[in-house]
Amino acid sequence: SSIAAPLIMQRRLQHGLALLVCLLVGLLPSATAEVALAPRLVIIDTGIDSSMPLFTNHLVHEVCIMDWYTCPNGTNFQEGPGTATVPSSIINFNGFDHGTQMAAIAMNENPNLEFIFIRIHGNNRNGARLNVSENTVMNALDWAKLNAKKYNIKAVSMSQGHHMLKSGSKYCPSTKIFEKKILDLKYLDIPVFFPTGNAGDKNRIDFPACIVSAVAVGALNEKDQITSYSNMDRTLTDFYVLGDIATVGPAGAYRFASGTSVSTQIAAAKWIVMVSAYPTKTYGEIYSAFRTSGAIVFDKSYKYGRKMELDKAVALFEPLTP
Repeated sequence: SSIAAPLIMQRRLQHGLALLVCLLVGLLPSATAEVALAPRLVIIDTGIDSSMPLFTNHLVHEVCIMDWYTCPNGTNFQEGPGTATVPSSIINFNGFDHGTQMAAIAMNENPNLEFIFIRIHGNNRNGARLNVSENTVMNALDWAKLNAKKYNIKAVSMSQGHHMLKSGSKYCPSTKIFEKKILDLKYLDIPVFFPTGNAGDKNRIDFPACIVSAVAVGALNEKDQITSYSNMDRTLTDFYVLGDIATVGPAGAYRFASGTSVSTQIAAAKWIVMVSAYPTKTYGEIYSAFRTSGAIVFDKSYKYGRKMELDKAVALFEPLTP
């Protein structure tokens, strides 16, 4: 009939449009598809010169967590571009350049590194560095835990510590709360790296490296000997890594860095290389690969520890070729 014909044509048109939409949906990528992120390192330190070209496309996020209300927004917490950046007028004074050096050292070890920087050191009006409490460090570790999935965080490093220890064999001034913060990350397959310290103590290492669940890193010289300045504790020091290296500071200025702080960043960067190459491996598997493959190293008194060697650890995961 004259009425039925247009209805049939309308339904055919609707059916054709529906089919076209289905085809287009199948061809176009989903708007909600997740983009795979590279494994990221969180560096906790004094602050950074984020303007350096070296960090372009590598510094993926900045965070400010402090005891003091000295973040750029006038509070003790802020995140986003510039929030971990130290003002250029003070960055070369009072040790504020330390964080920039540590980030550059990590990138020197792993040029593909992507990292998040958390600034924990504030400054007063005169540019002096303000103290940092354990609570601030724990808050930084909490941030890493809460954002681990969002940013694909696979390791945390903090080249900071102190040697105000207890006497006796149980000298580590650890608290259950602090240790839990590190364990929470460990259960997510995220190690937390700390330096053993530079006091030359051959029986005790710095806090918080002395916490059992932390990854404590000591320093080697170019001859693969444990340095005279590196603190030691054979039961608590996990790895030894080169501790003296040429690097850059703010604005790309030349620096020569020496200490277990250097070793800590190199160790964390090596870990990220392993996670990138073997994303299905667990914390325990990667840790065991480093611990069982590295050479035994000594100091001048024949005290010893384990060197962290990336190539040997990788070899344990590579299939043997006939």
